[in-house]
Amino acid sequence: MCENMTTREEEEANDLEEEEEKDEKDEKKKKQQQREEEEEEEEEEFLRLLEKRLPQSQSHVLEHAKKMKMSEETRAKMCAQMESLGDELEYFCDAFHRAMVSSKKTTATLEKSKKEKKEEEERESTSTSNTDDDGNGVGFEKKKRKTRIEPIVPDVVAAEASEEEKRAWREEGYALIRSGKVGAIVMAGGQGTRLGSALPKGTFDIGLPSKKSLFQLQAERIRKVIELAAAAAAAAAENEEGKESASPSLPWYIMTSPQTHEQTVEFFRENAYFNLPEKDVVFFQQQEAPVFDVEGKIILAPDGSIQTSPDGNGSIYRALLKSNALENMKKRGVRHLHCYSVDNALILPGDCEFIGYCALRGKQSGAKVIEKTSPDEKVGVFAREVAYSNIDGGDGDYTEKEDTDGGRRKSALSSSRIRVLEYSEIEPSVRDEREGVDYDEVLPGNMRTDDSNDPSSIIKIEKYNRPPWNHFNPDNRPLRFRCANVAIHYFSLDFLYKVAGIANARSSSGKKIVNDQDSFAMEYHVAEKDVPCYVEGDTEKRRTKKAIKLESFIFDAYQYSSDGVTIFEGERKLDFAPVKQATGDDSPESARRMISFVHSTWITKNRGRVQWGGYGGLVEVSPLVSLRGENLGIVNDCDVQRNTSIELGWEPPSERQTPWHRYYGKHSSLA
Repeated sequence: MCENMTTREEEEANDLEEEEEKDEKDEKKKKQQQREEEEEEEEEEFLRLLEKRLPQSQSHVLEHAKKMKMSEETRAKMCAQMESLGDELEYFCDAFHRAMVSSKKTTATLEKSKKEKKEEEERESTSTSNTDDDGNGVGFEKKKRKTRIEPIVPDVVAAEASEEEKRAWREEGYALIRSGKVGAIVMAGGQGTRLGSALPKGTFDIGLPSKKSLFQLQAERIRKVIELAAAAAAAAAENEEGKESASPSLPWYIMTSPQTHEQTVEFFRENAYFNLPEKDVVFFQQQEAPVFDVEGKIILAPDGSIQTSPDGNGSIYRALLKSNALENMKKRGVRHLHCYSVDNALILPGDCEFIGYCALRGKQSGAKVIEKTSPDEKVGVFAREVAYSNIDGGDGDYTEKEDTDGGRRKSALSSSRIRVLEYSEIEPSVRDEREGVDYDEVLPGNMRTDDSNDPSSIIKIEKYNRPPWNHFNPDNRPLRFRCANVAIHYFSLDFLYKVAGIANARSSSGKKIVNDQDSFAMEYHVAEKDVPCYVEGDTEKRRTKKAIKLESFIFDAYQYSSDGVTIFEGERKLDFAPVKQATGDDSPESARRMISFVHSTWITKNRGRVQWGGYGGLVEVSPLVSLRGENLGIVNDCDVQRNTSIELGWEPPSERQTPWHRYYGKHSSLA
């Protein structure tokens, strides 16, 4: 009987276990079915989103999404891309076609020979002349507008300005800073790929003795500018009894990209914002644009999502608006912005001389340039594009030329704009052109004289005294187009609002804005690069494809400056040390050499001696000690050894370690 009871209990236990297993399987099946339904619903919603956002010309992306079994990560990434790009996909597609047309026109123009261009101009200019009441030829039939490129003349050259003028500019800059009207914007969206680093370029250590990153150097310069502005404010308060000095501030707006944003923010947090007030460091992201193939179709990334890339520093205007950075500036009372690129190791954020001069000029925008000395230097140059049209008389700005009948024809000045000729786009004849020379003064025997009455002025210039120049510059004549763009800009807040509004309106509608300068509307430029792309059937396999990346340039907005652009020529040795590649020119090595040279000059001017280090010896002065060579009395009659960084609290060596002749500046400092 006991055995029967045990058997029944076992059977009941087995039945109960089977029921539990069945219930568990049913529950799992139900959850699996529910999960599949949710996934199907999410996929349908995802496909509806693609169908809604994608232009008809990009239907291949939708077909790809239907065929490919996407992971949740890829689907989430693609959804984020759709939300980020929003209705601007159609705008970017339209921008691609406009950029390609413009690029083809530019290429065709560059490929024309001078002879072909001259013949074309002669054919276009042939027309039946009109006569006035006196029978004189005065005009031509109305034809298409013609343009010509003219060099820019700087409004001021810093190296030629007097100390009194520079002091006035600095005082104006300090006054604006202590009133809270100056801000700095750094374009720091790039990675240090060409420098051998996947980190944001601003975090890169260029190898100075202090081991400071580019961000730290710039942050310390901002702190010193604020300190000098405070000292100027204190001095102003002493001169005005009973008036308290203001506490200066200089907000720093840092533009990142989706690839560098989190790393940049974390870098500043780890370094406690380099002792700047956290509220004065504002981060905002630039937008990305889809990457196209040569046929105008969006390229898919290896993981199946949309391949994107930053759309150039010209996207800064929309980024400032959409991130509410402009609103932040307005609330703070900022009215003058100093904008620059992060990879300039000599940049001085909040440059008071530059900002002060631009503010005194009163124009909406400005640019700091340096003199381009070699045609081979890979920098763009500022130029003026002037448009003329032939007219039948009339008033206004015009130039007169004699026609074939002895009359005068008038070419009216239709419009002009400041633009930058990129190194890759500039014609060789324009790039190599130098200032003119009076060949009547070139003497036989390859001799030239500046003063025919003074035989001592005759100069031997060898055989290269006539074109073509072939980059040979025997008499040191400057390039005709020599105002090099080094990405140092000045903008008023009103100007930024104006351009951001125009750019945002264009991106929202996808159409060109019609305004008083619609023929010079901002456009994208084409950059051809190989990018990794998706291979159907094997997401692990990588293949590259020729792609078209759209890039907008920050200087394209100068056309919207209604009162012109202030051109301020700085000094190369003080203002420009680019860090763009790992070795050679524009490398960390060349940048730290330039910094060391400038700082050694400061030391010797303050009667200090710098140890001769030969190749490899570096000297550095912390921005917190001196910004432009001021307040360096601590080095008076001191020996500064190589590979030294003069920081706050630095003390010179108690005794000289090497003979005096191993130091620079022993005699020059006493001269």
